Amino acid sequence: FGRVSVERVTSGPGILNLYQALCDGAGVRPETSTPEGVSERAGQGDAMASEALNCFARMLGTVAGDFALTFGARSLYLAGGLAPTLLTGARAAAFRERFDAKGRFSDYMKGIGTAVIVHPQAALVGAARSVALSGLQAP
Repeated sequence: FGRVSVERVTSGPGILNLYQALCDGAGVRPETSTPEGVSERAGQGDAMASEALNCFARMLGTVAGDFALTFGARSLYLAGGLAPTLLTGARAAAFRERFDAKGRFSDYMKGIGTAVIVHPQAALVGAARSVALSGLQAP
C-alpha cells in the first residue's frame, strides 16, 4: 500500500491486512480472504489468525485512546460488525491497556469509559430516535 494509514489497520479490512501480513512474514499461505474468516479461524485455534486479532485489538486501543485524548472525550462507544465479537476477554483487556497507555495522561484515560455497541441496527435506532426528538413527521 505504500503508506500504512490507521484505516488500513483498524477496520474490518484491516484485520485481513494484518492477517495477510503476518502470514507473509512467517512464509505461510493465508487460509482465508475475509475479515470474518480470520475471526472464524482464530476461534478454531489458528495461531496466525489469533495474532492478527490480537494486533487489531491493541492497535484499535492505541488509536481510540489517541482520539479520546485529543478530543477530550469522557466516554467512547465502539460499533461495527466485528467489534462485539473481537473485543471480549483478553482482547478487550489488551484494547483497554493500550487505550490507557498515554504516559502522564494515563490516569486521565482510566477515567474514560469505553463500551461496545452490540445492537445490530444501532445506526437506524439512533436515526429514528433523532427524528422522533426533532418533531419531524414522516412523509
